[in-house]
Amino acid sequence: MNMIKHHGKIIDSSFNVAVGNIKKGQVIRLYILIDDNNIKDIKYEYFGCNIYVSILETICDYLIGKSILYLKNFVNGNSIDDIINDSNIHNCAFLIKDAFKELIKKINEE
Repeated sequence: MNMIKHHGKIIDSSFNVAVGNIKKGQVIRLYILIDDNNIKDIKYEYFGCNIYVSILETICDYLIGKSILYLKNFVNGNSIDDIINDSNIHNCAFLIKDAFKELIKKINEE
């Protein structure tokens, strides 16, 4: 059974962002597809620490079907921090939060 279901690209994504530093070996690219102000799909590509996969899969599963307002509250509140803190890999995981913050920034620019 394949547990990795959100890794990849969304060709017709509403927004996409990339964060990280290729020289340090840590890059995440997020793709989001929005329909009627709700998250229809989220996918990611990553280069770096494999622990990203489980955290990103959990967050993507959780956010699909939620509103953009929910996404903003999730990232800017404590919810994403709770997932990151539970992961016990703080240094790597904060790149995930940065990626979602950049995604929200891009959505707000529209």
